[in-house]
Formats: sequence, structure tokens, C-alpha cells
Amino acid sequence: MIKLRVGDKDLLDSKTFLTLSLGETELTLGEGAEAIKLILDFVEEQGKKEELTLIPVDNKTLRIRLTNWSNVLGTTVVTPVEIGVFNRRKLYFMVFVKKAGSTGQVREVTFCAYLGEAVQDGQN
Repeated sequence: MIKLRVGDKDLLDSKTFLTLSLGETELTLGEGAEAIKLILDFVEEQGKKEELTLIPVDNKTLRIRLTNWSNVLGTTVVTPVEIGVFNRRKLYFMVFVKKAGSTGQVREVTFCAYLGEAVQDGQN
């Protein structure tokens, strides 16, 4: 097992995968009662700039809407985005998305989840 610390955060998990189309891709962190679901929602809207929007669905599910993330060179967040608490520590993510080619909707996604500082009596 390799433990990876980036700055003041510990890497919880990292995945690189391909999406097959626009729409939703679900990621689940943890198992059972502690599980948190993240929904990456890729949308394209004419006339809008690239945008990332966090939309809470319920206390265990977060929709991450990625509007117009379709650059063949890639689009990313430049700092970790705080999204909640996991295992009594602040939970952050970073994402890098690169559209595969000039036609179609396939995207290469690298998603990293990080744990930050401890939270007193924090719950998922």
C-alpha cells in the first residue's frame, strides 16, 4: 500500500476513466452506511463558459455539474474543492477532464478525492 500526501491533504482515492457520452457518471466513496455518492454530470450549453456547479441531492449524494468541459487540451479546477466530511475529516476533490477528439462526447476524466483536517464530531 502506498500512502500519498499532497501538501496538507491525504489522497483518499484517484481514478482515471473514460465517459462514453454526455450525462451522468456515478462515483461512490466508501461502503455501506459511510458511502458517499458523487454524480459527475456533463452538460453542454451554447453561449456559456466552462462552469462547475455543486448541487446537493441529499445528505449522502452530491451532483457535480460540469458545463462545457469539452476542451481537447483539458479543463481542471486549480485548487481542491471542499465538498463535505468523510471519516471525520474534511473531504475535497480535484478533477481534470479532456475531451477525446473533435467529434463525439467521450471524455478522459481524472478524479482525485482528498482528506484534509480532522472535524470535531464530524459525520459523513
